[in-house]
Amino acid sequence: MNNMRQVTQAMAAMMVMSMGATVASPMMFQTRPQSVNKELREGGYTLVIRETSERVVGTRIIRGSIYIFPADTPRKLQIPESSLGTIGYEVFMGTPSKGRIVVVVLTPEVRRRGLGTKLVSLMESRMKALHVKRVAGTWPVEEAVEFWQKMGYTVTKDLVVKEL
Repeated sequence: MNNMRQVTQAMAAMMVMSMGATVASPMMFQTRPQSVNKELREGGYTLVIRETSERVVGTRIIRGSIYIFPADTPRKLQIPESSLGTIGYEVFMGTPSKGRIVVVVLTPEVRRRGLGTKLVSLMESRMKALHVKRVAGTWPVEEAVEFWQKMGYTVTKDLVVKEL
């Protein structure tokens, strides 16, 4: 078991350092991540923000998701599998803090209604509040290139980047 923990810590350290963050001290994983849950109502939709914060090898990492649900969805049914769309992100706290877009997904029936723009804008606002100066994501799928460019991102073959 101790061997597995060391392997996990080493993998986490490599992930953190690959994002350009410095590793201050070899700390263990925080056993109880802090959670933040917020709910916003806009138009006919409810946006739910869920974040956790933990320390991995001395670096604080905030992992978040923003989900979109129809406004009439009861709270107990607001689970990721029933959302109309989501954006997942990570913030690696440091000097400077770095942001990473993990995933952006919208169900086909709600695309082209401004919900993707709303998700990305809300995520960017959250990152700015966390003092992130630059956000990046790896992909983009061909049909999303125009969307990212309209949002102010520089799009390359395998990366979208924006200075906040």
